[in-house]
Amino acid sequence: MQEAGLGVLRGIDGFQERSSLRTWVYRILVNKARTRGVRDARTIPASSLDPDHGRAVDPSRFRGPDDPYPGHWRGRAALRAVLEQHWTKETTA
Repeated sequence: MQEAGLGVLRGIDGFQERSSLRTWVYRILVNKARTRGVRDARTIPASSLDPDHGRAVDPSRFRGPDDPYPGHWRGRAALRAVLEQHWTKETTA
């Protein structure tokens, strides 16, 4: 939003009144948002550069390669067992 405000201030001298001021400001806002979206799509988040960051989800929460549905989420009972095992490790450590 600040970029759009600066764009309005920088371009106010070029406003030719061929549209309403409201439409002109809206178009500046849309163009700034598009430009920002294109620029952000080309950047890589810093968290993805850290090799020690780890995985977002523990791989044990997914079905294994020998399962009929490999890569899918485990069922609730299997997930509960994994979580209880993990919780037991943390409470005894």
